[in-house]
Amino acid sequence: MEYIKLNAEKREPGKKHTKAVRKNKQIPIEIYGKGLEKNISGSVVRAEYIKALHTKQGKNAVLELDIDGKTIKAITHSFQIHPVKNYIIHADLMVIEENTELVVTVPVSRKGKSKAETVGGRTLQMLKDIKVKCKPMHIPETIKIDISEFNIGDRVSISQLTYPENVSPVFTQDTPVFVFNKGRGQSVEADEEDKEGAAGEGGDVQVEKKVEQ
Repeated sequence: MEYIKLNAEKREPGKKHTKAVRKNKQIPIEIYGKGLEKNISGSVVRAEYIKALHTKQGKNAVLELDIDGKTIKAITHSFQIHPVKNYIIHADLMVIEENTELVVTVPVSRKGKSKAETVGGRTLQMLKDIKVKCKPMHIPETIKIDISEFNIGDRVSISQLTYPENVSPVFTQDTPVFVFNKGRGQSVEADEEDKEGAAGEGGDVQVEKKVEQ
C-alpha cells in the first residue's frame, strides 16, 4: 500500500483557534494513539485531506503526517460532518504501527448477476461493509464476491466470503451478507429476520456521510 503524505500543523485547542483553522481552508484534527505522550491537536489542508479520502483506500487510507519535523503514520478513525452544509468539519486520526494489526471497516462489493435474479428472484445485500483485521499494508480496498452461481434460497454469511491473504474477518455473529430470495410473494417475516441479524455488525467510523468533492 502506498502511504499518503500530508503536512500537518499544530494548533491550540479551543473554539477560537478551531474557527481560525476552518476559515483558513483547513480541517481541525486530533491525533491520538500509542507512542504519543498526549493527544496532538492539529490541522491539515482541507483539499489535501479530501483528496486522500477519495483514493482507492477511501477512509482507510494510511496518512503519513509531517508535523513539527516528526513523521506520524495514522488512519482516519472518525470525522464530523456539518449538519447543514454537509462537509467535514473535524477528523480524529489514530496512530498506527506498520507491523501491528488493526481492525478497519471495508466495503463489500458484488460481481455478476445471481441465478436467483435470472429467474425473477432478488439479491439482497444485508451488509454494505464489514470489519476485518490486518496490518496497514494489507488493508483491502473492498471484499468482492462473485454472486453469479447463487440461486433462490442461498445465503452468504461473513465467514463464507473470500478474504485476501493476511486479512481475516472480525464479527460477533456470522450474519448473512447476501440473501437470495424469491421475487413476488416473498415472506415479509424472512426479510425482517435478516435485517435484524445485520443490525449488530456496524463499522468503526462513527460518521459515514457523503464527502464533499
